[in-house]
Amino acid sequence: QRVLAEFYPYGRGTPTHRTIRPDAQISRGTWQAAQELLPPELLQLVIDGDFTIFVQETTDLPPGEEYIVATLGYGDKVQLIDEGATLTGYVAGRPFPVLEGSDPQAGRKAAWNLRYRDAGDRVEQWSDTVSRDRQSHPHYAFSSYYARAFGMYRAKKQHNLPEWEQHGIVYKEFSQIFVSPVADPLALGRSRAGESLLVLRHRYNSDHRPIGQWFIDSGSRKTKVIGYNPEGSTLGFTMILEDVAGEQISAHDWRLVQHSVALVPGLVRNHEALFGGTGGGYPLDPWELRRVYVVEMVPRSPHHPYSRKVLYLDQQTFAPFYVLIFDADHAHWRTIFFSYGNPEFSAENRDLRVPILLGQSWIDHRTQRTTIMRVTKALYNHPLPPDLFTFSTLMQHSK
Repeated sequence: QRVLAEFYPYGRGTPTHRTIRPDAQISRGTWQAAQELLPPELLQLVIDGDFTIFVQETTDLPPGEEYIVATLGYGDKVQLIDEGATLTGYVAGRPFPVLEGSDPQAGRKAAWNLRYRDAGDRVEQWSDTVSRDRQSHPHYAFSSYYARAFGMYRAKKQHNLPEWEQHGIVYKEFSQIFVSPVADPLALGRSRAGESLLVLRHRYNSDHRPIGQWFIDSGSRKTKVIGYNPEGSTLGFTMILEDVAGEQISAHDWRLVQHSVALVPGLVRNHEALFGGTGGGYPLDPWELRRVYVVEMVPRSPHHPYSRKVLYLDQQTFAPFYVLIFDADHAHWRTIFFSYGNPEFSAENRDLRVPILLGQSWIDHRTQRTTIMRVTKALYNHPLPPDLFTFSTLMQHSK
C-alpha cells in the first residue's frame, strides 16, 4: 500500500492550500500567498517582478501499469553497493519506491529514482535552442535532433537489448545539432553556420564508469573521443555539462531535505510550452500544487564550480521540475526549469503515461543570460533502430 501511495498520491484528492486555488495569480503584489510553497530563491524572483505564476488544478498522471508492477515485484530487492555507485538486485521499475527521511541513504536513493524514472523506452525530439544575453539579444541559436534508447532495465523485458546488457549499457543517445547563422562558433565545437555537430553518448549501469561520448564535426568529418568532463562549461556558459547530461551519482553527496507540497510548473495542457518573463526563460504555462521530494546534491570535488544543487522532484513521476544552483560562496547562481506536457494533449503520444518534455531553460542570474530549449516535436516509444546509435551511422550523418 505504501508503494502504491507513491504512484497514486492524489487518490484521495489533490493538494490544497488556504490561499492557492486554480486560477490564482502569484505576482509581486500577491507573493505572500505562495511563501510556504516556493523556495525563497524563486519567491524573491517573483517579488522582483521577473515573472508571474498562474495556477491550475493538479494533474494526476501515474506511470504505466508495467512500471508499477515491476516496482512491486522488485523494489524490495534493490540495494546500493560500491559506495552507492551501483545497484544490485535492480531489474526494472522504481529502484527505491519508499523513501524514509530517517534513512541516511535516502538522498542517494532519490538520485537513482531520478535516473531510472519512467521516461519512455525510446524517445525522439526535435528542438530549437536559443541563448540570449542580458539585453535579450540572441547570442547563438541552433536546432537539433535527439534520440535516446534504453537497452536495460525495461518493464517490458522484450525491450531490453542483450548486446547492450552484455556491455552494461543502460542507454545510448544520438544528437545532431544544426548550427544557425547567429551561432557563436566557439559554443558548438567551432562548427560554422550551415554545418552540424554529431554526438554519441553511452550511459553505463555503474557510475564508476564515466559516460562515453564521441563527437563528429561535419566540416572536418573527424571523430573525436572526448573524455566526459561534467564540470566543463557548455552552451554559452549558462550551464555545465552535468546540467545537460545528468550527474554522476557517485561524485556527489546526496541528502533528502524534505517531502512536501510545492508550487511547480504544471503539466502543460497544450502541445507546446510558453517561456517569458525577464530574460525570457521562466515557464509561463500554469503551475500547480504537487507533492515533491526536495533533494540536495553536494559535489565531492573541491574544484567543482557549484557548491550545491537543490532539486525539486515529483513524487508521482520523479521528473525534476526545477533545480536551484549555488556558487562557491553559496549564493543562488543559476536555475534550471523543466516544462512537461500532459500526454492527453499530444496526438502522437496520447497513450503514454509519462510527462512529455516540451522545453527547458537555464537561467544565469549573475550574468542575466538565459538559454531556452523548446521541443517542436516528440515521439515516445515509437520504433527506433539500435543501428542509429553506432559509429557507422555517426559517420553517415556527417556526410
